[in-house]
Amino acid sequence: MPEKDLLLKIVLVWVDDLLIYASTINEFLEVIDLIYSLLEEYGLLLGMDKTCLYTTSEKWCGCVLTKAGVAYDSDKIRALVEMPAPTTSGVLQQYLCAVGWIRKCLLDFARICKPLQDRPNKELSGTRRTKKIAGNIVIELMSEELDTFNNVKDLLRNVTTLALPDPDAIICMYSDASDEAWSIILTMVTNWSKTAAAAELSHNHLHCMSGIFRGASSNWSVIENEGYLIARACSELDYLLIRDKSFKMFTVHQNLIYIFAAGTEIKKHVRGKLLRWSLKLNEFKYEIEHIPGDENVWADMFSRWAGQKPAVAQMTSL
Repeated sequence: MPEKDLLLKIVLVWVDDLLIYASTINEFLEVIDLIYSLLEEYGLLLGMDKTCLYTTSEKWCGCVLTKAGVAYDSDKIRALVEMPAPTTSGVLQQYLCAVGWIRKCLLDFARICKPLQDRPNKELSGTRRTKKIAGNIVIELMSEELDTFNNVKDLLRNVTTLALPDPDAIICMYSDASDEAWSIILTMVTNWSKTAAAAELSHNHLHCMSGIFRGASSNWSVIENEGYLIARACSELDYLLIRDKSFKMFTVHQNLIYIFAAGTEIKKHVRGKLLRWSLKLNEFKYEIEHIPGDENVWADMFSRWAGQKPAVAQMTSL
């Protein structure tokens, strides 16, 4: 097997660090033999004091990898939770960037963080200063911003673990949008039951996305908002959704049928946009199911009721 074909299959490389892995001990022995042969061929040596074999848990690039999934390093999470409120615009931006690095584990991150995200822009309003220059501006967080800062810490305390994709499991996509924000949650169900409601099954967290409607998108209709979410999820999460099995798409809006059969009552420019988005879905195998709004307990809850602690805690059991 060519060396380049080994990447992401049996080995990960970060600068001069190697992480080799396998599903069983016998496979792992074969991987070790192959990697050692390649290192010897190219005259490379391993530092024995830094080599660790036969581990079932390993830190890698700020994450902890186990058979249960991918979690973020608890030491890094603790540092963000214990950080005091920022006193300059630059420190605030650095904090948001650090938290944003793990946003795929943070539910409805964009909406919850919006007051903090908007603060640096407010400091620059009416000036020609760049964010880099404005980094030294002294700030004092207002009451709403302090509440947001504490809500972000609550998210960090309840950060979820990303499950490893199982080709035999059922993948579920929940999406919902309010006038201001949107959220997408991807889950995996290993023991699917056709007789039970999706909300009653045991879900493992695969990925979550969230964002704020800004600019022209803030004036979109409901059907445009919902169509955009599906198209964006399929575009950015195709590595999880393109598979032999179909995935299940749950939405609270029955009018999404217009994405596939646009009616004459839809405005011309809207119809064209939805049809363009629908072309993206042709690459996927999927099933769409409608669920009442009060049963869309994941995406809708975090899109409309951001910051409620019980909701965040509930997701940790997924």
